[in-house]
Amino acid sequence: MCTHITPFCFSVLIAQCNYSSPILVPLLCCRLMKLTYEFGFCEDTISGLAFVSHALFQYSDDVLLAARICRIAESLISGNICEHSLRAKLTQMSTAKFLIEPFQISADYCLSGYNSAKIVGDVDNAMMCGLLYCTSYFFSIPHLKGLQQYMIKFFEQMAKHKRINILYSLMSYFDAVTALIGNKDSRSIDASIEMKTNKELYQTAVQIQSTYLLHHVIINQMKVFCYLREYTRIADLVEKYKRMHACTKNAGTKRLLDFYFVFFEGI
Repeated sequence: MCTHITPFCFSVLIAQCNYSSPILVPLLCCRLMKLTYEFGFCEDTISGLAFVSHALFQYSDDVLLAARICRIAESLISGNICEHSLRAKLTQMSTAKFLIEPFQISADYCLSGYNSAKIVGDVDNAMMCGLLYCTSYFFSIPHLKGLQQYMIKFFEQMAKHKRINILYSLMSYFDAVTALIGNKDSRSIDASIEMKTNKELYQTAVQIQSTYLLHHVIINQMKVFCYLREYTRIADLVEKYKRMHACTKNAGTKRLLDFYFVFFEGI
């Protein structure tokens, strides 16, 4: 580990800014890399590389470079003394990897991150990896009834640990899966968990001003409308989505919409 606390502070600060002020992430990543040259290599350098990859994906068109840096970070994680801790924290930063490598591996990759987080007792990242697992499962594995059961298991864990925001995001995916398979198998859902419809989740997201939840609600509604070939309603949602992100100037928003367009065009 580094003998100075500064790189660690930057690593924590980057993780927080990724949600509260994403535009600062590239600047902080560059600063962390400079600190690595000054104080030497440590585990937080790996975090910095992963966030650099994520920032490149979000704010530039060089997805290949982002994927290469992501692979470098992964190679440094493998065999590291803090391997499980690093994998738990950085799995969700591997977005660029999923666009370059076969998407079918994404579910197993996210599950690996979830297992690592459980091993080190990192509840927050375990819940995030669980959400990512369900998201990638939706696209890569056609057995949606099996996905329903996985979601119900994650519902219980998220409710137990009171990670309500992530729970609501997962509910939006559950509603989308239910709409697509036409069957809501909710018998095994704990009675203490109050299930919400997509409309209720949207109202909740607006009320608490959660752009993260709004993103999931709108994207999942787009999936259902696309499957039902209600393209006019999709266009309305796209405009709503663009307005929601207008103030962030986030290039990743347009790229995400392009990604979904290609995916839906394929089906």
